[in-house]
Amino acid sequence: MNSCRSHRVIVTVLTALSLYAARNACAQHVTASAEPCTGDNPALFERVEIPEILVPVIVKLLERSQTFRAQCRRIVAAPHLRLAIRLIGAVQPFPVRATVRRSPGGELDARIDLTRVPSQYAEWLGHELEHVIEHLDGVDIRGRARRDDEARELRPGLFETRRATQMGWRVADEFRARRPPVVGTRAAR
Repeated sequence: MNSCRSHRVIVTVLTALSLYAARNACAQHVTASAEPCTGDNPALFERVEIPEILVPVIVKLLERSQTFRAQCRRIVAAPHLRLAIRLIGAVQPFPVRATVRRSPGGELDARIDLTRVPSQYAEWLGHELEHVIEHLDGVDIRGRARRDDEARELRPGLFETRRATQMGWRVADEFRARRPPVVGTRAAR
């Protein structure tokens, strides 16, 4: 009887250990596979300096725009990038601008300046993040502008690309088209 009881205790302990190991493996898999740059996991805030007032805007963009989420993942995955987004009060000739500088060591220091026009944030953020991504991708924007290859120089040192323009439009369209689900309401009967 003692050997039978010992056997059951061993089986119970081994079962408990295997369930514990399986649960931990599952938890590690979920953590490892948790997609960054979603409304629930806004990894962008860990890598980018963002004014507090823009945090809810960024979360909504992450929830509504697949394109913005992809841009976010690209930014988050670039360890050699330092990015700051700032709100500026004065309207320059251009209400939004990305400035990117490459250090001799290859690091990118980028800044996006936005004027305070909330109705344009979706398009502007998508557009300017794409300019930063163009630099991450090594796009020679100046060379493309000289060849009139989907880029142009608006004034000395200030460039525009078709790619960034289209991405800004796409982010804005996705933002407007996809509304978050309404929770806790019932249909009228």
